[in-house]
Amino acid sequence: MDTSVKEAKTRSTEKRLSDNLHKANSILSVFAILMTIALFVRIETKTKVIDLQIQQIKDVLKVEEVTQARVKEDVDITSGKVCVAGPPGPKGIQGNRGKRGPKGTEGKKGTKGIMGTVGDAGAAGHPGHPGPKGEPGESISAPELVNNGGQDNKLQISTTGYNDSGSYVCKAANVLGQVQKLVKLFVEVPPRFVETPDRVIRVLVNTVASISCRAFGFPSPTIVWSRGLVSLPQGRTTITNGTLNISNFSPQDSGPYQCKATNKLGSVSSLTTLNIVQPGDIFLTLSNNTRRK
Repeated sequence: MDTSVKEAKTRSTEKRLSDNLHKANSILSVFAILMTIALFVRIETKTKVIDLQIQQIKDVLKVEEVTQARVKEDVDITSGKVCVAGPPGPKGIQGNRGKRGPKGTEGKKGTKGIMGTVGDAGAAGHPGHPGPKGEPGESISAPELVNNGGQDNKLQISTTGYNDSGSYVCKAANVLGQVQKLVKLFVEVPPRFVETPDRVIRVLVNTVASISCRAFGFPSPTIVWSRGLVSLPQGRTTITNGTLNISNFSPQDSGPYQCKATNKLGSVSSLTTLNIVQPGDIFLTLSNNTRRK
């Protein structure tokens, strides 16, 4: 029992010594590397200092050589006198800049820092109280054209005239689309004369009596010629576009004639009297011919 404990203690002691020895070797290795680097830097620094000192010595020697040469030149051999040096000359022009030295070696990259830990997210707040319920909005749908009696949906034209007739477009639109409808407007106009015959017309016997009568309205008016209680001459009467034509006008054709224009809104009429003229009445014949032209 005692022997086992001693062996265990011995092994533990040897392990600690081995670990300590390993750590000491590591420390010595790092220290040796650092000392080597420091020595290299120091040697490099001293080398640069020595080079600078050598260059300074060369500069001093060069100045002395120049000074001695000047002294020799200034000695007067005949008189044995020595000339005193004059004042220094003006400063010379600065020489060209020397070449740039080689770029030094880049140092080792440092170790990357350790990223900090992310903080814990805060707890969510309590939900707020719900707001009051809003009023329901108006329902919306695509527009439709519906015929109804609403005053807001009517197009009203005061004092309409025939020129207001034509095509009108009713259009309804909203965000969902639009719809339109074409409506034709017809303005009805009662008949009115645009051309009426004279009150008295003289017609030469056995010629064609032509009396024009024209009217306007909508719907288009119908023009009817009449002779009161007496019918129009049979077989010799024609009506074309409101113009009454009586061929072979004779004395029994003389008398009053009426032109009447009628549509569904009303009627208008105009009277004229046809008088026969004999060939012997030259003045009346010429007058009648002039009117017919």
